[in-house]
Amino acid sequence: MNGQIAKSLDEGEKLKTSLDKMFDDVAAMVKLFKQTKYVTSVASEMDYDEGSSFNETNILQYLGELEEYISLLLNYVAHKRTDQYAAITSLNLEKLGKITDKDLKPSF
Repeated sequence: MNGQIAKSLDEGEKLKTSLDKMFDDVAAMVKLFKQTKYVTSVASEMDYDEGSSFNETNILQYLGELEEYISLLLNYVAHKRTDQYAAITSLNLEKLGKITDKDLKPSF
């Protein structure tokens, strides 16, 4: 029984260490994005102070902010390359269902 408790505590500590590392990586990426001219519509910008960290109640907000910056970057790159599908790069394709290249080709 004590072995199981020790193992659970060890696994919990490893998870916390992993989440702290991810938080640091997300914070670094968002900091770099904020130095650009990208404008997000995030309801509230998250704090990336020394004492901040991921938890089960805020992780979606932190990752949502990063997701929005990445989406803006993908959209920008697609337009810069004059990608024929640039207009849909910001769409969440998972929500649209399975789409093939044939579905995206113009009908004219």
